[in-house]
Amino acid sequence: SEAEVTLKDRVIQGFKAVASSSEVMMLSILIAAATFIYGGELVVLVLVSERLLGLGTEGIGILTAAIGVGGVAAAGLTSRLADSDRPGLVVPGAVLATGLPLSLLAVVTEPVVACILLAIGGAGSIVLEVVCLTSLQRVVDDDVLARVFGLIDSLSVAAILVGSTVTPILVEFVGLKPTLVILGTTLLVIVVACLPKLRTVDRATAKRRSVMAPRVSLLDRVGVFNGAPTQTLETVARSMHERLAPAGTDIVHEGDAAQEFFVIESGQLDVLSTGEDGSGPRRVNQ
Repeated sequence: SEAEVTLKDRVIQGFKAVASSSEVMMLSILIAAATFIYGGELVVLVLVSERLLGLGTEGIGILTAAIGVGGVAAAGLTSRLADSDRPGLVVPGAVLATGLPLSLLAVVTEPVVACILLAIGGAGSIVLEVVCLTSLQRVVDDDVLARVFGLIDSLSVAAILVGSTVTPILVEFVGLKPTLVILGTTLLVIVVACLPKLRTVDRATAKRRSVMAPRVSLLDRVGVFNGAPTQTLETVARSMHERLAPAGTDIVHEGDAAQEFFVIESGQLDVLSTGEDGSGPRRVNQ
């Protein structure tokens, strides 16, 4: 059908957009790798709770909560880190915070220490995901951005499934502790291989931010956007279109459907309304 063809075309365009840029492909691989590790972590935490920490199956709730606490604690930092001019420096640090604690669980026997490590890992995972997605938002062309994000969401779900499937096999063949080390170091190996490309991501994001900077600065002065993070302003800025209006031009008419949002960069507009009594247009703004 036509809908199926359209969906197929969109998926193909998403793949082409990812494959056409080494920066986009690298960021996509990092996100997929992180979700693969997450899928494996869901499996090994049950075994860690039972075999290494002596908490039994009930301990999985405590360990999972520790990951959540770390993620919540890092939420306040993600916006500032994602706003960094050097994501190529932030990403390796986030990868280290995500993978190293998981590997260290292989030598931990104290539940409190394990919870601290998992909280650090949860924080690193959140930072990694937000920084990678923000960088993608800055380097992918607007016309294929939604398709790339849709493709990455699908790949992430698949990666979780693969991770949760492969991990029990690893545990069966090499044991729990080696599996923890393998899962924890997988991301580290990938990010080391990607280090040269991370520098190009820095340059690409810096270029895109410089282009959007005037629009972001304009939006930042609009009251409705008070407190909005830079990433949100950048998203809005990407959809903005500049319009020059000579004196006397009608911008919008009373009663028109509210389909656009206007921001005045320079100049002044008169707002005229007929009022409820329909007595004729009169100026209502100061």
